[in-house]
Amino acid sequence: MKTYFIGCTSVLEEDGFLVPSRLTEAQMKAVSRREAYLKCAGCTAGTGIGAVTAATQVSFSYSITNRVRPNAYVDILIDGVLQAAENLTEDSGVATLLLPGTGERTVQLMFPHLARLRVKDVQWNAPVRPIPKKEQFWLFFGDSITQGMHSAHPAITYPRLAATYAGCDYINMGICGGKFSAEDIDRVDREPDIITVAFGTNDWRQAEDKESFRQSVEAYLVRLTEVFSCRHIFGILPTWRNDADAVYGGMTFTEMREIIRKEYEKYSFIRVLDGMRLVPPLEDFYGDHQPAVHLNESGFLHFAAALVREKEIQNVLNI
Repeated sequence: MKTYFIGCTSVLEEDGFLVPSRLTEAQMKAVSRREAYLKCAGCTAGTGIGAVTAATQVSFSYSITNRVRPNAYVDILIDGVLQAAENLTEDSGVATLLLPGTGERTVQLMFPHLARLRVKDVQWNAPVRPIPKKEQFWLFFGDSITQGMHSAHPAITYPRLAATYAGCDYINMGICGGKFSAEDIDRVDREPDIITVAFGTNDWRQAEDKESFRQSVEAYLVRLTEVFSCRHIFGILPTWRNDADAVYGGMTFTEMREIIRKEYEKYSFIRVLDGMRLVPPLEDFYGDHQPAVHLNESGFLHFAAALVREKEIQNVLNI
């Protein structure tokens, strides 16, 4: 059964249930020292179950052990396209999902990105086999925007969309509240072909001063480049927010972005992407407004499409 899980570093066994973990054991230990992080880090963002099958129905027993938001959708993707969804409103039970289409196809059940879903007794009404690994692997680091905050659906987050558009396997290591924290980095079993890093907006709100913030970015990049041999790294500057005129830690939003830019530019193999060019600076594309920080589903669609249109990303991934 474990071979059918996708988007995770491991599959844990708890009380007879299986739960995919997108973070390594070392990463979970690091974030456990910050309680607010831990709940979000345990969410099953970007994970799920995948199979090549002609099945028209799948059922499983489930347990949800935490919710960051009330909704807990399981999205049903057929050949990479969102076709149906089931909101698990109860914290435990049995879910029976109808799978659109006929004939053999690739079915992915995307687990909730803002809740922690455990499953057991997974039953398909036709034979299944695991989805073959894709040639390339994309690793996403970031904060709540990367995790998918304010999208109702786990399939409509920019990591899932961008990786699908690019034809890559991926792991979403975005954590709500995430910052440039070097201790949160750990190697994974598969060396990534491409890495994106998207922090800064939380650092800005919580910064003590410019220099300590700069040092945290510097330390993060040192650790990142030591752990991974991948030299196709893209640093995404923070997206627009409607309180950008404020000053935190002695920095304006623009000054914070420039500090990050300069640290990225110290590395010849880190390419800087401007988040403000990936999503329109309009509240219509955001799910919150006081302040506008987190993207809504329209915002995530724009972000992912713009990301894979970047020429240097296309060159790396041959798309």
